[in-house]
Amino acid sequence: MTTKTLTPSRQYLYKLVIVILIWGLIALAVCLPMVWLIVGEKIVDRELPPTALGIALGLAVLADLIWLVPALLLARPYYRSISYELAAEEIIVRIGIWTKSVKYVPYRTITNIVARRGLLDRILFDIGQLDVQTAGVSGQAKVEAKLVGLAEYEEVYDAVRSRLQRFRGGLAPTQAEEEPAPMPTDDVLCEILREVRAIRQRLGPDET
Repeated sequence: MTTKTLTPSRQYLYKLVIVILIWGLIALAVCLPMVWLIVGEKIVDRELPPTALGIALGLAVLADLIWLVPALLLARPYYRSISYELAAEEIIVRIGIWTKSVKYVPYRTITNIVARRGLLDRILFDIGQLDVQTAGVSGQAKVEAKLVGLAEYEEVYDAVRSRLQRFRGGLAPTQAEEEPAPMPTDDVLCEILREVRAIRQRLGPDET
């Protein structure tokens, strides 16, 4: 059986950008009212001059941009770093820009595969993902690998299932293609933030 190499759809890149922008807006929506209340109260009590409010709001926006801009710049190289291989004996997931990681999931350890699509995936991007599950230490299933941003996720599901059948004759993995599961935004943002930290470490303290 030949190795099948896959990459996420370009729609997944657009999803990354939109998700990052949404989190940036959420951060501002939380921080700006807090700054307004805290600094505004001190201005009313004459503990701070009126100009302090504008300075504080500007600093809040700047703090948001400090992580938002690098995250947006890293979205494209992060997207291009993702690749999947359906080999004869295992699934290989490669991801990362500077902090590259390679995960090998042998078919013999897989207990289930789940095809799913989040709300944005269905409405805006027409993509899906595969969750590859293995047995955890406690015996309960855990997601060992995620194949995200797949345009032909149903075909990938069938390809993985056909390879699984070589090891699990009667196994019938679960396909939940319209399951309203939470979007994996936290994982994506954590990965991108790790890349931002890696850039800062490479630049050194004198250049940051």
